[in-house]
This record gives sequence, C-alpha cells and structure tokens, in this order.
Amino acid sequence: MYSKNYFLVFILTFFVAGFFFLVTPEISFSQGCCVDAGASTSCVPGQSFPQGDEQSCLNSESGRTWLPNDTCTPGFPGGPQCVPGLGCCIEAPGMCVDDQEEGQCSGEWVFDTACDTLEICQPVTGCCVNEGAGDTCMDDVEDINCNIQFVANAECPSPESTSCGAIVGCCSGIEAATTCENNFTASQCTSANGAFSEGLQCNIVDTCGQVGCCQEEGPMCSLTNMEDCSGTWVPDDTCTTEGPDTGICNSLIPPIISNVPTIGQWGMIAMAGLLGIFSLFIIMRRHRYNVS
Repeated sequence: MYSKNYFLVFILTFFVAGFFFLVTPEISFSQGCCVDAGASTSCVPGQSFPQGDEQSCLNSESGRTWLPNDTCTPGFPGGPQCVPGLGCCIEAPGMCVDDQEEGQCSGEWVFDTACDTLEICQPVTGCCVNEGAGDTCMDDVEDINCNIQFVANAECPSPESTSCGAIVGCCSGIEAATTCENNFTASQCTSANGAFSEGLQCNIVDTCGQVGCCQEEGPMCSLTNMEDCSGTWVPDDTCTTEGPDTGICNSLIPPIISNVPTIGQWGMIAMAGLLGIFSLFIIMRRHRYNVS
C-alpha cells in the first residue's frame, strides 16, 4: 500500500515541477558588455550578455556602464575585456565591407550581419566596355570590373557592339517634382527639368535608387534614399507615420518588455518538494483513518 502511495507522490511531484518549467517565460537579453566602475574596457562577465542585460548591469553597482553590441571576452592579461562587435559596413549600394566595427564604418553599419545577406550589398552588374578586351561590349559585368563604359542592369545592343548604347537611368523631380521615370537619357532628363541618376530605377516614393526609412531627431521619419538621409537610414523599411515630431522606423521600435512574475529554479524545486510532502501527509492520514 505504501509503495503505491510513494509512487503516486513521485509522479505528482514530477508533473508539478515540469509544469513550472514549462510556464516560466524565456527571457531574452540584448547583446552588450558591462564595464566595471572606474575601468575603460574591463568587463563584468556575470552582468554582461548572455548572463546579464543593461538594466542588471547598471543596477548592480554604481559607476558601471553598458556598451551595446560589445562582447565580454576572457583571455586578456588584465582579465575579461569588452571587445567591440563586428558587422557589415554599407559604404554605398554594391560596396560593403564585412567584419567592421561601428566606429570604423563611414556609412550605414549593421551589427552581426554578413554583407552577402543584404540586398543593398549585392554587386551591380550590367553592360560594360573594357579597355584591353578589344573595346567590345560585354554583358553581366560588375561595375567595379569595368573601366571604360558601364550601364547598370543593361545589355549590349549586339555581340559586336563597341558601346553600351545610350546611357539611361532614373529621372526624378519632373512634372512639378512629383513624377519619376525610368530609362531616360541624361539629355532627356535635363529637358524635363529633372535630376538624372545613371543606372538607377524609380522607387515607391518617386525618387531614384533604393528607398528606405530615414530616422532623424525630433523624432522625424521619412521614406528616402540613403544619400538624402542625414540621420539613421534603414534599407527596405517603412515609417509608422511620416512627418516632423512623429513617426519612427518600424525596425527601430523598441520591444515592449513587461515584468512578468516568475519563480526561480530552486523555488520550483522547493515548491515541488512541499507539494510532495503535503500529498504524502494527506495519504498517510487517510491510511490511518481507514485502519481505525
């Protein structure tokens, strides 16, 4: 009788502990490094990612600072040090550099991302006339490998051609600055009082080139090209709303973090043990009652 009761208590305790493990929410922290008080780069491993986050770092001891996108790396003579994170530096469309620190990048920097995964970093190809190749026209050549004439996203008029033909591109700002047209030559665009961009295409906001979300102080959010953005430009992103004193890029909206009451691992073990003892007490009391 007792062995059966002990088995039931064990099963009950196991399921109660498993339930608490399942319902405990998983908490994710952002990448960063916790710098010790009075130090320049010496970090605190227990308060840095992934064990800690910015809030726990700043609350643990006065004087500590948080370096986002850095990692707390051991193996240095003076102890663990904060090492700047690496990412992709977008210098221009089709011109990106991997494994760059944010401070080394003169353009747009994307943390912990390989350049070949970003659309804006893909090489631009088109029609090319190269010196030393008989001055003949070749298709599907990258712009960095072309030294005489290059027309993006274009094809040679014929295999024997020595020219890519008329250079065409995007013409923006025509018809009261509200219209953008593709496949215009520079002279056609000038006649239409527009702005010519060689090899580019119109986008959804009637400007030339890849469009993205521009986040400026204020806050002010707008859809524009990287070249026309004086703030933070996020490619292929959109604004919540556009205009001054309103709006933010969708990818820059901070996550909503709510404080959810949780119970620690030892607390769950203690609770499961108490429930098991309580169940055993009830079983033994019922057993004595049946015997009497």
